[in-house]
Amino acid sequence: MVSGMHRIDAHAHLPLDLPQPWDWLSDQDISVVNICVASDELGSLDNQRTWYRQLVAEQSSRFAWITSFSLDGFGEAGWAERAIEQLTRDFAAGACGCKIWKNVGMELRDADGAFVFVDDPRFAPIIEFLQQGGWPLLMHIAEPIAGWLPLDPKSPHYRYHISAPQWHWYGREDVPSHERLIASRDAIIDRYPDLTVIGAHLGSQEHDLSAVSERLARWPNYMIDTGARLSDLAIHARQDRQAVAQWFRRWSDRILWGVDVVRVGPLSAKPAEWEELRSWLEARYDIEWRFFATDEEQNIGGTPVRGLALDAATLEKIMYANAARLYFSR
Repeated sequence: MVSGMHRIDAHAHLPLDLPQPWDWLSDQDISVVNICVASDELGSLDNQRTWYRQLVAEQSSRFAWITSFSLDGFGEAGWAERAIEQLTRDFAAGACGCKIWKNVGMELRDADGAFVFVDDPRFAPIIEFLQQGGWPLLMHIAEPIAGWLPLDPKSPHYRYHISAPQWHWYGREDVPSHERLIASRDAIIDRYPDLTVIGAHLGSQEHDLSAVSERLARWPNYMIDTGARLSDLAIHARQDRQAVAQWFRRWSDRILWGVDVVRVGPLSAKPAEWEELRSWLEARYDIEWRFFATDEEQNIGGTPVRGLALDAATLEKIMYANAARLYFSR
């Protein structure tokens, strides 16, 4: 469905380096913010930088990119300085922000084997650098709360945790709690009031919109994106559709719409895959638009739910204006 509204998918991993997807995105009137992740799951960080930087160089109105920094050598002398040097090069090359992933807090350990959290002082020089430069910080800290609960086939996150059991921590006492991880993220928001922090995936608090509201009310420098959390929002909407619509209206200046579609590797390496990917993207963007913009009933997460039918002003903010201001304004 072509919405008639310019939309920015503010959470993507799509190295679409061919003219066909550029034309398709133009027809759909969708721009894409590609996000580097400091993990080899999506290709090396250097490769991601190259893919996304080149896209912006060739299609600056259609793509933006968010960089990250390597954790290799964390804690060693000069590590933070090297990270800042790389970020400086990335921003000069068109990056519009920086991401910190969940491996900080859930994987990274110090020399004594203890988990290292994002509020660790060793990250302070990097975060201060971002604040001073006015660069937004996208933070994916913690898994959904389902990662600490028994596996439930009815959960939107069941298939993910089955396929990635290393991130399912139910019953473990040797790992941090969800609360500890969220507290580490909150500490950064509080400590750096001039730093814009975006909590990816509804701030990893997709199960509790009131908890998200509390943080948005407390910290004017905090925003969230909706990446990969449509099924969670549908659960809330089945319980109280009007309350969820009002939630979006209330925080419309602080929410970024994103889908979190992942493709590993540039499309040019396998151009024959474009048609299948295009069909999938078209269906995904359509279901998201219908949920937010209409009151139509559709199947999300295996169960029917009516759309929120948000007003045009709210849609324009969450699907375009907020991301345009943060990611396309430099």
